[in-house]
Amino acid sequence: EYQRKVQIAQETNKKVRGKERTAPIFPSIERYPARVAPSKEELKLQMKAIGCYLGKHPSSLIQEPDLTKINKLPTEGCIRVGAVISHLKEINTNGGKMAFISLQDDTGEIDAAVFASTWATLKRDLVPDAVAVFEILASNKKKDGRDKQSYSIRKLIKTLN
Repeated sequence: EYQRKVQIAQETNKKVRGKERTAPIFPSIERYPARVAPSKEELKLQMKAIGCYLGKHPSSLIQEPDLTKINKLPTEGCIRVGAVISHLKEINTNGGKMAFISLQDDTGEIDAAVFASTWATLKRDLVPDAVAVFEILASNKKKDGRDKQSYSIRKLIKTLN
């Protein structure tokens, strides 16, 4: 069946309305081999160009038990999350350098602080587009009568890069 379809496509490329064609209408099937998964660079380009991934989210590569999805994070406590670092910004403070990172999985995105003591040890491993498992501290404080949810990175459990 496959060979028959290839032959029909090749014949169609040769003749259009009885006339010989020099340029093919359909690209040759052999030129486009099937691939298992897009490369890391292709995933970056997809995110930059259209703002989402066309296939599976890179965080789906994490095969860890007891991970919490970002859209299911509790308001208080320590949580393990598997996510991609979508944005990172390092800043200087009186206590040293710290960072703010955005973590993204296939359900959502959060911003988290990496305080100076943690940042000093994790700085080399926390890079944009890294896929990793984190231990996060979630806290909920009232400010001006409103609930203010915040997250901070306590520990990097492992990276998949």
